[in-house]
Amino acid sequence: MGEPDPEPLSRPVWWLAARQRASELKVDEEGQRIVALLISHVETAWPWIEELEAFCRGRCTRMDGDDPQAHFLRFLESDVIDLFHSLAENAANMVPGCGGSEPEPDGLQGEAGRFNRFLSVLVLAAEAAVIPEDVRTSVRRIGRDLGDWNPEFTVLTAAAARSRYSDERTTRASDGAARELWHARRA
Repeated sequence: MGEPDPEPLSRPVWWLAARQRASELKVDEEGQRIVALLISHVETAWPWIEELEAFCRGRCTRMDGDDPQAHFLRFLESDVIDLFHSLAENAANMVPGCGGSEPEPDGLQGEAGRFNRFLSVLVLAAEAAVIPEDVRTSVRRIGRDLGDWNPEFTVLTAAAARSRYSDERTTRASDGAARELWHARRA
């Protein structure tokens, strides 16, 4: 008999790599400090997401049905958990050196707003009588905690995007000034 399959990672490898890279950023540089704070803030939400993922894994056979509990679980998995993963991936892509495509600030703000709305809908849906009491109680708590988490996420993503744009403008400006100086010295 072989070893059992390992539990799937709820924190994907790309997230672990971004978290490691963020821990190595220079916190004395404003833009890098903000990105490190953003990654640290997203990290605080993973335990709640893992708990929600455990509900889905523990009830995966229920997800195939067409009853209210199946719809609830599919909404939880594809509209709340998957959207959080997208937010985390976009935050990870803000870490210098992680190589992902830079998220659009407005799109990221829209995603964060949608996540907060979906979370509110999840809490309301959990009140249905067909949802087990343990899930209902946990979803209430997680909804409250993640609802409190979202405003800071929104502020940090906006600040990180603003500082990156500012850093890029400064770099382009200093590159232009260096070229002008080089040409002036050659003349």
